[in-house]
Amino acid sequence: GRRHASCPDRSAWVSRAVERAIAAGRFNQALALVTPAAADPESSADLREQHGVLLQWTGAPTEAVTILAPLVRQYPQRARAADALVDAYRALGDPDRAWTIAASRSTDPAAPAERRLASAALALETGRLQEALDMARAIEPAAGDLALDVRAVAAGALVAFGRASEAKAT
Repeated sequence: GRRHASCPDRSAWVSRAVERAIAAGRFNQALALVTPAAADPESSADLREQHGVLLQWTGAPTEAVTILAPLVRQYPQRARAADALVDAYRALGDPDRAWTIAASRSTDPAAPAERRLASAALALETGRLQEALDMARAIEPAAGDLALDVRAVAAGALVAFGRASEAKAT
């Protein structure tokens, strides 16, 4: 039969059902809902993002990269997809590739402090000491509950620079 013009399409219904399952913490159920819809070559970027993010959240980082890498290349402004791709690369033991994605978002003031802290820690992990230090210092004024972790990243960078006495003061 014909669908009324105001009725959302199938992908909109799937997306709603997936978001509800995610909100309830039922990630495997959400993945089961989105997988067939996202496999459609005409699927929306939103559905593909949900699929890739859910693959990462359910412990399938290799599959997540397969979905998320082309999506993030096409739509670099998709923060949730980019963050999940960073996490997938890290889960696969590839911090340098993770950094290539994280670096583009590391100075985004709209990014949550937790995500910016994770990027600073990733910079430290990959030997990008000045970036780690600069990022930690940028987060510090609004760090709140993260203050200790932010100071640890800054101190780690300072120690690696050979500035241990400055690190102690951090």
